[in-house]
Amino acid sequence: MRCAKGSCTEMSSPWKEFNPQLKQTRIFIDHFFNGFSYEDLAVMFDESVQEISNTYNHAIERLLRLLEYLDRKKQVHHYDTYIKKGEARSKAFPKRIKVFLLYTVFGLMVPEICQLENIKHYTQVWQMIRTAGDQLKANKISLLDMSSEEKAEANKWKKPH
Repeated sequence: MRCAKGSCTEMSSPWKEFNPQLKQTRIFIDHFFNGFSYEDLAVMFDESVQEISNTYNHAIERLLRLLEYLDRKKQVHHYDTYIKKGEARSKAFPKRIKVFLLYTVFGLMVPEICQLENIKHYTQVWQMIRTAGDQLKANKISLLDMSSEEKAEANKWKKPH
């Protein structure tokens, strides 16, 4: 059903039962699919035509972002092999190293790490983080397997303390 300017009423809208949290959705559907004019929608929502236009444009922007996200998600499938390799490699890490990385690199909080790694006490997590951090600083452990040439090259790029 298309509405001529000024001929649409709230009764012709499929959104008669209005949920205020879905205002942007309702404006988008009523304008785009049902042909309600901005003027009709302004009357229905007791807002200015400019406010209705802005709301509609925000809805379009959100839809475009969502579509871009969905398109990207479909294109990520070729990374599955890399993800599997990463998961396999991370299982080789000792638990204290995994906990240290989850906290320092990925920014997970201690309660989240406890839940992820099935650890009962926060103090165990803090101890693993401190131990791994101290061992890294003392060069007793390494997070990467590197040849001596690669280590020498990496040391060239270290910032002086």
